[in-house]
Amino acid sequence: MTDKHIENTKNNKTARLQCKFFIQKKNRQCGMTRRADEDYCSEHSILNKRLANKLVHNSPNDHATDLQRIPCPLDQKHTIKKSQLKKHLTKCNKFKLKHSNDSNTFYKLDLNTAQSTPSLPKPSLSPDTLNKTVDLLYQFFKSGEINELSTTVKFNKFMTETRVNTLSNQKHAIQQSSLIQNLLEYRYKDKLETDISTTTLERNLNVLEFGCGKAEFSRYFNQVIRDASADVSRLSPYFPRFRINNFLFIDRGSNRLKFDSKILSDSNGSNPPFIKRLKIDIKDLYVDDILSRDPFSSNKNILISKHLCGVATDLTLRCIANNPLLLDSLDSICIAMCCRHICDPDQYINPRFCTDLLKKFGSTLTYHEFFLTLTKLCSWATNGKRPGVQDCDLVELTENRFVTVKERETIGLMARRVIDEGRLQWVKQKFPHSKTDLIKYVSKDISLENVALLLSK
Repeated sequence: MTDKHIENTKNNKTARLQCKFFIQKKNRQCGMTRRADEDYCSEHSILNKRLANKLVHNSPNDHATDLQRIPCPLDQKHTIKKSQLKKHLTKCNKFKLKHSNDSNTFYKLDLNTAQSTPSLPKPSLSPDTLNKTVDLLYQFFKSGEINELSTTVKFNKFMTETRVNTLSNQKHAIQQSSLIQNLLEYRYKDKLETDISTTTLERNLNVLEFGCGKAEFSRYFNQVIRDASADVSRLSPYFPRFRINNFLFIDRGSNRLKFDSKILSDSNGSNPPFIKRLKIDIKDLYVDDILSRDPFSSNKNILISKHLCGVATDLTLRCIANNPLLLDSLDSICIAMCCRHICDPDQYINPRFCTDLLKKFGSTLTYHEFFLTLTKLCSWATNGKRPGVQDCDLVELTENRFVTVKERETIGLMARRVIDEGRLQWVKQKFPHSKTDLIKYVSKDISLENVALLLSK
């Protein structure tokens, strides 16, 4: 490189306009390039405008011109020129996604939402409401009517040998192994024949995974079943006496690195299952339309999910109730639940459980006040602790009321249990002759979201 080139390089570096924003967390200046007429890069320019309550996209003069930008009515995350609103609404990706299932017979708008009065404005969660809810939780649990769940950790032999022991980060695999083994034991423990050498395949089944994501859970469930069916040494103690013929995957999101092709390749060309994937919100799913057709028709159905987030659990349970074919053909359920902090009081499957609880203990709280406070408290069960924080340290609950860090976690667990117990009671009422339970399928050091709903018909 010549001296002239070196000099030009130095001048270019000096001339580069670096963003002037100082990143406190990293203790350095932002390294991005800014425009000559701006002090900050595009990202920090927007951030500064928001912090100063200034217009992000518009200058004061834009309001009188066609340049004014407004949030898209379909998706507040992006903006558009106001003059182009009508045209944009016909081609916005959110519009296309919202109407992508309009022509499908398995789509029925809001089929699985609660048919109730219009949603009420969310009540303010005052300190008094919080105190009353916490006091009610302590009353309920001290009454002896409900107890904390015991931990029921199971290990599937095949999963342990082929997956868990091969990983450095084993947490997801341990959860999958325990859920699979808990389901199999719960479903078949009391139904085994005395002479396992004569055991034959009981029936062909469909597996429906709600909120499936990549369908990783289904893949390993299928591997366990195929291994047990091929290896007679695995018949004891809980042989899954069935073959998975079909999979139905349901998720409203787009997922990369899906496991669908891996499930097919696991069969090595021998009786591969049929797989159908639906991109649809559970609230709009008329699943009987799929189950009434070949190859799903005439088979029993196992419904599984890990982790089914917030209100999606309630929508799934209502989907079972609103689809008579699924209701009648259901074989078993295994739903690992999570994220109660984003549950919706208007969509909760069993509001009567909460209202009966309020009446029984003479609470003046409304259902919405109580349930919304429960969702806030649930997050205390899954909050991490900062380094150095001890279980005995005091934290402020409300003004002049303090609890220890451990007590706050306990309150969160009680709130979570109330939401889950309402779901359990609803399932028991819907399936009075079936076996139904809540279990903790792993210890909290593996996952703080460790409660699953099981059903066996």
